[in-house]
Amino acid sequence: MKAFIVGGYGGFGKRLARLLLGDGAQVSVAGRDLRQARAFTCRYGGEALQLDVNDVWRQCTGWSEPKRRKLGPRPQRHGPTL
Repeated sequence: MKAFIVGGYGGFGKRLARLLLGDGAQVSVAGRDLRQARAFTCRYGGEALQLDVNDVWRQCTGWSEPKRRKLGPRPQRHGPTL
Protein backbone atom coordinates (compact mmCIF):
# COMPACT_ATOMS: atom_id res chain seq x y z
CA MET A 1 0.00 0.00 0.00
CA LYS A 2 1.14 3.58 -0.69
CA ALA A 3 0.05 6.62 1.32
CA PHE A 4 0.58 10.37 0.84
CA ILE A 5 -0.11 12.34 4.02
CA VAL A 6 -0.25 16.13 3.96
CA GLY A 7 0.74 17.35 7.42
CA GLY A 8 2.16 13.92 8.18
CA TYR A 9 4.58 15.23 10.80
CA GLY A 10 1.89 17.03 12.83
CA GLY A 11 -0.35 15.64 15.58
CA PHE A 12 -2.85 13.38 13.81
CA GLY A 13 -0.77 12.94 10.65
CA LYS A 14 2.18 11.65 12.67
CA ARG A 15 0.04 8.99 14.35
CA LEU A 16 -1.46 7.92 11.04
CA ALA A 17 1.93 7.78 9.31
CA ARG A 18 3.44 5.69 12.10
CA LEU A 19 0.55 3.22 11.98
CA LEU A 20 0.85 2.86 8.22
CA LEU A 21 4.64 2.51 8.36
CA GLY A 22 4.21 -0.16 11.03
CA ASP A 23 1.94 -2.07 8.65
CA GLY A 24 4.61 -1.93 5.94
CA ALA A 25 3.08 0.81 3.79
CA GLN A 26 5.18 3.14 1.63
CA VAL A 27 4.47 6.54 3.20
CA SER A 28 5.21 10.00 1.82
CA VAL A 29 5.01 12.71 4.48
CA ALA A 30 4.41 16.22 3.14
CA GLY A 31 4.01 19.68 4.63
CA ARG A 32 5.17 23.28 4.46
CA ASP A 33 8.28 22.65 6.54
CA LEU A 34 10.64 20.24 4.78
CA ARG A 35 12.93 20.10 7.82
CA GLN A 36 10.12 18.78 10.01
CA ALA A 37 9.13 16.24 7.36
CA ARG A 38 12.76 15.07 7.07
CA ALA A 39 13.13 14.84 10.85
CA PHE A 40 10.06 12.61 10.98
CA THR A 41 11.19 10.35 8.14
CA CYS A 42 14.73 10.06 9.53
CA ARG A 43 13.25 8.81 12.78
CA TYR A 44 10.38 6.63 11.53
CA GLY A 45 10.97 6.04 7.81
CA GLY A 46 9.15 7.08 4.67
CA GLU A 47 9.76 9.85 2.17
CA ALA A 48 9.80 13.58 3.05
CA LEU A 49 8.25 16.13 0.68
CA GLN A 50 7.55 19.84 0.84
CA LEU A 51 4.03 20.97 -0.09
CA ASP A 52 2.01 24.06 0.68
CA VAL A 53 -1.68 23.43 0.04
CA ASN A 54 -2.19 27.16 -0.59
CA ASP A 55 0.16 26.93 -3.59
CA VAL A 56 -1.89 24.05 -5.00
CA TRP A 57 -5.08 26.05 -4.41
CA ARG A 58 -3.68 29.04 -6.31
CA GLN A 59 -2.63 26.89 -9.26
CA CYS A 60 -5.97 25.09 -9.47
CA THR A 61 -8.16 28.18 -9.16
CA GLY A 62 -5.99 30.79 -10.87
CA TRP A 63 -6.33 33.09 -7.85
CA SER A 64 -3.29 35.02 -6.81
CA GLU A 65 -4.42 35.03 -3.19
CA PRO A 66 -6.99 32.85 -1.41
CA LYS A 67 -10.01 34.76 -0.13
CA ARG A 68 -9.82 35.48 3.56
CA ARG A 69 -12.53 36.58 5.91
CA LYS A 70 -11.95 39.68 7.91
CA LEU A 71 -12.44 38.84 11.54
CA GLY A 72 -13.80 41.34 13.98
CA PRO A 73 -12.59 41.79 17.52
CA ARG A 74 -12.60 38.74 19.73
CA PRO A 75 -15.69 38.47 21.92
CA GLN A 76 -15.14 39.13 25.61
CA ARG A 77 -15.28 36.06 27.76
CA HIS A 78 -17.36 36.38 30.91
CA GLY A 79 -17.34 34.16 33.94
CA PRO A 80 -14.69 31.83 35.28
CA THR A 81 -12.04 30.47 32.95
CA LEU A 82 -11.52 26.75 32.81
